[in-house]
Amino acid sequence: MTQGCRSNHEDEGRGGNHRTGFLVPNQDGGYHAAVADPHRPPVIDLFAGCGGLSLGLRRAGWDVLCAVELSPMAAETYFANLVADSEDADGEYAAHAAKATESQIRAGLLVGDVQVLKDHIPVMRDMLGSRELGLLAGGPPCQGFSLAGRRNASDPRNALVWTFLQIAELLQPRLVLMENVSAIQSPFERGTRASVLADLEEALRRTAPKHGGYSTVRLSLSADHYGVPQRRKRVFLVGVRRDVASAIGIGDHEWWDSEQVTQDLPRSPVAPRPSATAPPTSSEALWDIVGSHYAPMDLAPSDTAREYALEARGKANGQGVQANGSRRLQPQNHKFRSHRASTQARFRLLRLFQEHGIRSDLFKLAANGEDGLEAHLKPLESLLPVEFPSHSVETLEQLVEFVRTLPSLKHSQRALDAHSPAPTVTTLPDDLCHYGADRTLTVREMARLQSFPDSFVFKGKETTGGMRRRVEVPQYSQVGNAVPPLLAEALGLQLRKILSRSCGTSSCSPTDSGMQALDTHRIVESSGDI
Repeated sequence: MTQGCRSNHEDEGRGGNHRTGFLVPNQDGGYHAAVADPHRPPVIDLFAGCGGLSLGLRRAGWDVLCAVELSPMAAETYFANLVADSEDADGEYAAHAAKATESQIRAGLLVGDVQVLKDHIPVMRDMLGSRELGLLAGGPPCQGFSLAGRRNASDPRNALVWTFLQIAELLQPRLVLMENVSAIQSPFERGTRASVLADLEEALRRTAPKHGGYSTVRLSLSADHYGVPQRRKRVFLVGVRRDVASAIGIGDHEWWDSEQVTQDLPRSPVAPRPSATAPPTSSEALWDIVGSHYAPMDLAPSDTAREYALEARGKANGQGVQANGSRRLQPQNHKFRSHRASTQARFRLLRLFQEHGIRSDLFKLAANGEDGLEAHLKPLESLLPVEFPSHSVETLEQLVEFVRTLPSLKHSQRALDAHSPAPTVTTLPDDLCHYGADRTLTVREMARLQSFPDSFVFKGKETTGGMRRRVEVPQYSQVGNAVPPLLAEALGLQLRKILSRSCGTSSCSPTDSGMQALDTHRIVESSGDI
């Protein structure tokens, strides 16, 4: 995971009833950040990546005070969308990256190692003023973490986790959010805890002892339960400072899985309520950008598809058909990749496999020389002949032999199902092919499946390869690594409710008392329910 605040290009995007309305429209139809509201709870985003979590939290009404990102490519994307103050984001980023550390922090984005932030805690406190830090968020890599490993300075993963915890100790935020701890591979079942996760929870309980440490809550949230057109599980560890937790009755060792909503089981006070409506399907999310230009809205295949496209395109009418219908414009980050004829043929077969319920790993079986391909391909016999880029396949025997000429050891390649949400979007562009074309997805299409608005522009090179993958974070990786903004927004709204409920206690800072009056209709779902 890469390490990773304010915007003139940020679009409201898709948010349904979660719209916050705190962005000010520019004359060109884009947005810039309004003057900071002292009643919006402040958050610091560590390991910020391209900004999916920050974008969602900002929509939920948080004041993103600062973010930290190690990768220059991901940081450039974050800067262009959430920090830049002019249309010349590229030139502005180059100047920003050359600034001293304190200047970068005060501007809202530190491009560099998160450990540097420990030496600038007084700067963060000065930026907070009279406010307490509401939330410290981030996703440090934790696979190698253990309490005993604190003294193992040779393990960089341990160092990053301890840096996160040390910053929490120094700033003592009321809430802590550790994202993507699913990498620990801990089972989400009642009464079970993987040792790494148990150590993380114990470390949080020991943090900020002046306030009694942190109560911990585990959340397993599926993105499609929150309006994202993608089946993607994200696991979060939430720490609630003990004085805040006791004020609203949050216990320790709580856990909740969004799959439980269908089981009518109690929802944790920290868990965001899943959407009552089904998420968009892949085709409903992508229908208007199948070609190189936006499709007219009157061609939308459903109300859901039309709504998702409108919200993705946003307020800026430059992102679609002009008002007089005179010309169609092109989405950004929507460059089609070129493929060899054999690759196009493989994608066409993957689409047929998906449409007819055939396992997608037949190319791997062919690569391993396994038998039985004819039985697997039998459902396609009635479709023959089928045209491929190089030739036509007339018989089942020819189809079997053709598949054998296209071996691949990749087991994760598949075609999107047009009628279902997408599977998990990864950092590799060739893991998924389009449901209606013999090609991979564009960066913009993958961003749509992650719920990014079209006004969110991705910077840096599109792809990388070989050993460079260890150090470079190109556009596809930025999208695949990101927290879906809609999921982040839902979680951010719920965490704001926690702070709102705790106000009126001694844990509130002077400016927090105004939080309860801020957009109450958005942060209270029903009487007695947080």
